[in-house]
Amino acid sequence: MKIKVKFVLIIFALFSFLSAKTEIEVKTLICPENPLYGTFKFELSPPLIIGSETDDRYFFFSLRKIIADSDGQIYALDNKAARIQVYNKNGEYVETIGRKGQGPGEFSVPYNFFMDEKGNLFVLDTMARKIIVFSDDWKYVKSISFNEIALSHFFVDKSGNIFFSTLTTKPEGNMYINFIKWDPKENMKRKIASDFFLKMIISRKGSFFYGHPYLQHYYFLPLVGNNVVFVKSLEPAIHYFSNEGEELYKVLKEEKSERITKKEKEIVFSESFEWLEEGRHEEVFFPEFRPVYSNLLVDDENRIYLERFKPMNEKSTRYSYYVFNEKGRYLYNLVLNFRMEFIKNGYVYTIKTDEESGETSLLRYKIENWNKIKTGS
Repeated sequence: MKIKVKFVLIIFALFSFLSAKTEIEVKTLICPENPLYGTFKFELSPPLIIGSETDDRYFFFSLRKIIADSDGQIYALDNKAARIQVYNKNGEYVETIGRKGQGPGEFSVPYNFFMDEKGNLFVLDTMARKIIVFSDDWKYVKSISFNEIALSHFFVDKSGNIFFSTLTTKPEGNMYINFIKWDPKENMKRKIASDFFLKMIISRKGSFFYGHPYLQHYYFLPLVGNNVVFVKSLEPAIHYFSNEGEELYKVLKEEKSERITKKEKEIVFSESFEWLEEGRHEEVFFPEFRPVYSNLLVDDENRIYLERFKPMNEKSTRYSYYVFNEKGRYLYNLVLNFRMEFIKNGYVYTIKTDEESGETSLLRYKIENWNKIKTGS
């Protein structure tokens, strides 16, 4: 009996040693306080503007996301209209992909989309819990169903693996955000990361709430070369993973932690919790400190743009970005008067909504000094 106990202890010790060793092997690089090349300023040409209240081909009910292909064609996802509008590089209407419905190639509530290196289009329909696939000539191919709830961000790598974030609920009511890699061919899923999100809040009317801007969120995109860049909104670090889901290294950008103010919480309550009964605001979870990042973009030169979180009570229209290269070198600070939605091939795209009329437009700027942006080494 003593021998068996001793054997179990040895195995446990060995397992603990190997687990510790795995954690140690993930290299952490400390980012310098100042960027390598200082502050960069985009020299922008007058924008190409797409949007109209009188022409349905150019009208957006709710412009959710923008991407562009290698030929400069622009794809605009309108989630309320349940369609994707395609425009050529001159901003002229070309085609509409999808429509409202439940049939092949139709959408309930399209929330996000991604284009792979071959030009295939993957559209995430959150209500239907599926990804709808179109070929590079915009023909319906297939639908991939999910059991997970609250899918939001996702991408598909060159091998067909799908990386996505989702929420799970534990019996006690706590919700967790997960970062998952799924191989559809083998139907194998691997959880890469998981964090507490919030405790589910249920009103007397049965409504429940998934989140607000101050909670933990995940942002991730593929890099050329099949690696993955991954960011947690509450953590001042960039994680680099292989396409197998193994963390290669992380870059720590030291930041001063800032506590969430009472005013910020009041704005969250007024904008996101108007349905919650009086006296229950204490049930809403807030982290101790503000998030660090609120978005992640990658351009075709593998430069990484980390959008700095802007408090909800900040009225400034300026958006601040840290620019890194694929190896984690801190290249630039970048400040813009608009929020970047997409950046590729020397163009940057954004969404603008007129406060008075409510009209939404898609804007594309040419970055005249694009070739002067350094990539580091």
